[in-house]
Amino acid sequence: MLSRLPALLLLAPLACSASESCDRSRAPVSEWVRDFTTRSESVFYGTVTRVEPPPGAGYDVWIVSVQESYKGSFRGGPVSRSSNTGWGVLPGESAVFFLDASGRLLPCSSYQHYLTDFGVINEVRHVLRGGT
Repeated sequence: MLSRLPALLLLAPLACSASESCDRSRAPVSEWVRDFTTRSESVFYGTVTRVEPPPGAGYDVWIVSVQESYKGSFRGGPVSRSSNTGWGVLPGESAVFFLDASGRLLPCSSYQHYLTDFGVINEVRHVLRGGT
């Protein structure tokens, strides 16, 4: 329980895409992580190695290397995101990624301004062990 404490002390305000309402702005961290872990096809801690904005596209494609996989079969490569998801990870930076089956970031999954990677990782592990 103590290892979960840093994440549980915070509430998770959510960034969101224009197409999805993220009005769960005060969801407890444990509920937020459970929701995103359950909805994701792949969850992993990875590093953005470069960004490739396709010409004229409304999104970026990040090339990501996986340091630790928690769920799914994503082993690294392109990850797409809408330009309005609130994510601000730059090449060389790492984060926990929540992806759908098409390799896109889930809308509202940005957490860097509110939570630590360590706290999110501990919560993801707790959820995947069947914790409540």
